[in-house]
Amino acid sequence: MTWSDYQGEIYRRGREDGTLPLWACNMLELEQRAIDTLDSAARGYIAASAGNGRTARANRDAFEDWAITPRMLRGVSAPDTSTVIHGRSLPAPLALAPVGVQSLAHPDAEQATARAAQSTGIPYSHSLAATVSFEEIALAAPASTRWAQLYWIRDPETVSSFLARAASAGFDTLILTVDTPVLGWRPTDLDRAFLPFAEGIGIANYTSDAGYMSRARATITTEGADIAPRYWERVFPHASLDWAEAATLRSMWDGTLLIKGIQHPDDAQRGLDVGFDGIIVSNHGGRQIDSAIGSLRALPAIRTAVGPDVPILFDSGLRTGVDLFTAIALGANAGMLGRAFLYGLALGGEEGVEHVIRSVMSEFELTMMLAGAHTVADITPELLSRVDPGPHGGRERRE
Repeated sequence: MTWSDYQGEIYRRGREDGTLPLWACNMLELEQRAIDTLDSAARGYIAASAGNGRTARANRDAFEDWAITPRMLRGVSAPDTSTVIHGRSLPAPLALAPVGVQSLAHPDAEQATARAAQSTGIPYSHSLAATVSFEEIALAAPASTRWAQLYWIRDPETVSSFLARAASAGFDTLILTVDTPVLGWRPTDLDRAFLPFAEGIGIANYTSDAGYMSRARATITTEGADIAPRYWERVFPHASLDWAEAATLRSMWDGTLLIKGIQHPDDAQRGLDVGFDGIIVSNHGGRQIDSAIGSLRALPAIRTAVGPDVPILFDSGLRTGVDLFTAIALGANAGMLGRAFLYGLALGGEEGVEHVIRSVMSEFELTMMLAGAHTVADITPELLSRVDPGPHGGRERRE
């Protein structure tokens, strides 16, 4: 079975009994339908971005800079979408990014996402800001490829405990997210005065940690206070985290170590110098700095800086199979879906996430065939052309 069999499956069902897909196969249309189903708090937290949304728009606009130049008659009848990331063979150059507070999208939350990842063979990344714990994910999807995300909080004992628990629960890759030394200015959340963590939502990894709760009780002594979220406000975030402290993580984690949130080539090289095994080029989906560079525009220079052999993953703005193809051509080894799978979760729980994964990968595989790429390694810059921005140096913005 290939990824693109999903296309044939959809057509066959329609032909045989008139069954139509439950959810849109156009990922941008699916996104809008999902947003329309969310309540105002969930919509504000999930769909909105920092500031005026310039970075989120830049992420999508960056893909418009490039067009595929397909090559013909290369006999690509059975493209190989498999790849090797950090020594592990995967069926696709795709993973699910760490996304927090998934219960805002669907009550089955992270467990549904992890099960969908398991059923498709795609790595699942567990956010530290999740609504379920590391251990619950391991029980929900025991055969999944599991990666754990870390925000380095100002409580070293809890950080050490998180690492030990993640390793014990079968997470073999650790992702240090470094683009959130403070929360960005997010007007939509601010207008509703809604921060889920302050209300005890999305801190399950914390509340399930005995040491964290012990220190919370010892620190938060105000009568009647909800100690877990109040202590979270004391220890998150860690604005003083620097390269010297980040370098100590290498001695604390035996598995693969990735650094996420890199946009500058010098930071990518510095990450490798202090012991990280790979880079995730990301701007947090535009949720941190308004007017930051589009993630895709940062990618080629980072690939040049670190050379051909360093694993680079890419996220922020990736929605479609063509997006994935473009990111790989520009230097990524794999892409990561963030909001895209969350919209599938909002519409259909586990099946909705699986629909998004299969749709993205079906389009990716078909694009390989149509562009003349037998393997993922064949997806090179030679299959892209830069789009002429026109006589005025830009193109009209699509709202």
